[in-house]
Amino acid sequence: MTTSGTLGDRAALLRGALSGAATWRDAGQRERARRAVEAVAGPGPVPDRLAVAHLAHEGLRSALLERPGVASGPRSTGAEHLHRAARSGRGAIVSYCHLAAFPGLGASLGHLLADVHVVGGRWLAEPGPNPTERARRWRAMYDRLGVPVIDAEAGPARRIAALLREGRVVSLTFDWPGATPTRFLGRPTAMASGTARLAAETGALVVPTVRRWRGLLPDTVFHAPIDPGDHAGWQPLHAALAAWHGDQIARRRAALEDPRRPGAWGERA
Repeated sequence: MTTSGTLGDRAALLRGALSGAATWRDAGQRERARRAVEAVAGPGPVPDRLAVAHLAHEGLRSALLERPGVASGPRSTGAEHLHRAARSGRGAIVSYCHLAAFPGLGASLGHLLADVHVVGGRWLAEPGPNPTERARRWRAMYDRLGVPVIDAEAGPARRIAALLREGRVVSLTFDWPGATPTRFLGRPTAMASGTARLAAETGALVVPTVRRWRGLLPDTVFHAPIDPGDHAGWQPLHAALAAWHGDQIARRRAALEDPRRPGAWGERA
C-alpha cells in the first residue's frame, strides 16, 4: 500500500469536511441531508449525526475535486485482486459506486496498470475548446497518467465490449439509473445494468471496488474478482453486484453521494 498527499492537502481536505458539516446550520441543508440519508437507510427518523456526516462527506469531496493530484493518488489495498483480473486475459471491469472518496478512482488505476480505460462524463471525456479550469486540470491529470476517458453519454457499450474482448481493464460506475428493475438498499428501483450485461457478454471478470477515506486521503480497496460464469446470466449477476455494493454503502450510509440528486437512481426508488 502506498500513500500520497502533503500536510497542506490534508489540511485543505479537513477544512472541506468542517465547512460541509457547518452547513448544518442552514435549515434547507439539514432537510436535504436527512432525506439523502433516508434514501440509503430507509424510511424513519434519521439520526442527526448521520445527516451531519453526510454534509461533511460532501465538503470533503468538494475539496477533493479541487485537488485532482490527490484524487488520483496511488494509495490502494488489495491491488493483487486487480492484477489477477488484469492478468487473466479475459478483460476486467472495475465496478464502483458514488461512495466516499470516489472522485479520481479511475485515474488512480493508472498508477497500478499500464493499460486501463475509464468511463466518465462528457465534461471530462470531451471538454471542448473552452473547458472550465476544473475540467482542464482533471483532463490533464488523466492524460498525464495515460488513462483514456470514454464518454459515458455517447453510447459506449460497443467500445467497452471491444476493449474487454481484447483483455483490457475498464472502470465503470454501478449506481446509475436505468431500465432494469433492481432491489437496491432494500427497496425497488430501476438501475443501469451495463456492468453485468457487458461481463456476461464478454466473459470479463468484475472487480468490486470501493474507495474509502483513510487518514483524510483516498484509499482504493479492491475485492476478489467475480466470474460471470458463476452466474446463470446477466440478471443474477446484476442482482449480486447490487447486493455487494448495497452492503458496502450500508456500512457507510452517510458517505454516499445524494441518491436523490437530479439524474441519480434515488429519483426512481
